Parts: sequence; structure tokens; C-alpha cells
Amino acid sequence: VVVGHAIPRHPAGALHESLPAVPIGRASGVGQLDANTVAKIAATPGVVSALPIESISAKVAGDANDESFVTAVDTKRLVDYSDPDVINGSLPTTKAGVAVSKSIADAHHLHPGSSVVIATSFGSVTRNVTGVYRREEIAGQAIGIPGAVANVGSTPATRYVMVDTSGDVKTAQARLTAVAAASPSVKVFTATGRVADLTRDHDTCPTLT
Repeated sequence: VVVGHAIPRHPAGALHESLPAVPIGRASGVGQLDANTVAKIAATPGVVSALPIESISAKVAGDANDESFVTAVDTKRLVDYSDPDVINGSLPTTKAGVAVSKSIADAHHLHPGSSVVIATSFGSVTRNVTGVYRREEIAGQAIGIPGAVANVGSTPATRYVMVDTSGDVKTAQARLTAVAAASPSVKVFTATGRVADLTRDHDTCPTLT
């Protein structure tokens, strides 16, 4: 779970203020947040609202990268928690559509109105591209509403819960940490801390290169 106010800006633009001042719950590694934990997070004193974000690992548009993440989320609410920076078209509002990241769109010449195949080793679905977005840190390489990728043979798992809180964020962070204590794979961050972690990850790659 991430809670925070100020969001640092990466000098090269790898990260910017795509996260408002909200807490975010994240399951680390291969862990996931079960429905009971998500419900407890939403019921935590000081939590105004909570948005679970599910994802699966799949190939998007036949991309060779097996680690592409497809996000399933209530897109009407997502923009209140995280800005994926849509640069063309819009986020989907029905199961027939998905938005794709700019990196996927550029690699496969996709645009609003294109068709895209999302596949795992167990199955695939074809969806209409509704939009293209820039930020992948939370959204992954494709965004659909819940159920949009239900037939690919892999069940989406809740990896994040983004939370809007009232009052002091440190107090909210402490309460959410207590809630998450029963789930060792669940981590609680401030928004500032989570973005800083992601920034360090982005900085490490070019440094090693």
C-alpha cells in the first residue's frame, strides 16, 4: 500500500506525477492481494475509497516479451488514482476494448481502431484498441476493464490496491501496514516512496548498461 504527497520527478522523464497523493497496496513478487485483504483495506479507518488493480502476464500483439502485463481495472475510477497519460483515444469502457502503452503501439503500429491479440499459453482474445497511453509503471502494457481478458486461460490477480485517505497519511500508512501484516507478500508504501523505488529501478538499468 502506498501513501504520499509529493511525487519526485525523474530528470529524464522516466517517472513524473502520475500518482496523486493516495496510498497504494502492492503484492510483491508473485504474491497477490486476496479478496479478504482488499475488503479489509477498504474498511480501514481513514480510507475514503479503494481501487483494486488486477493484472495478468500475457503477450500483447504477439510481442516476444512474455513479461508484458495486462491490467484489469475500473477505468472510470482509475484516473482519480493514477494518470496513465493517454495521448491518443481513450481508456476502454467495455470488455470489447483495451488501451495499449505507447511502447506496444509503436512496436506494432497500433492506434485507436486497430485490433490487438492478447494471449497466454492457454488461450487468446482479440480486442479493439481504444487508446494509447504513455505511463506503464502502474498500468502495464495494456488496460482493460475487469472481464476484458477473462478468456485467456489465466485468472487476473490483484497486484495493487490504490487508496484515497482522509487525515494524516502516516497514520493511514500505519493502519494499513497493520492490516497487511497477515499477508507477508503485501507491502505498504507512501506514494513518494513507491515512485522513488521505481525511479531507482529505472536509473539502475542505464547505469548498468
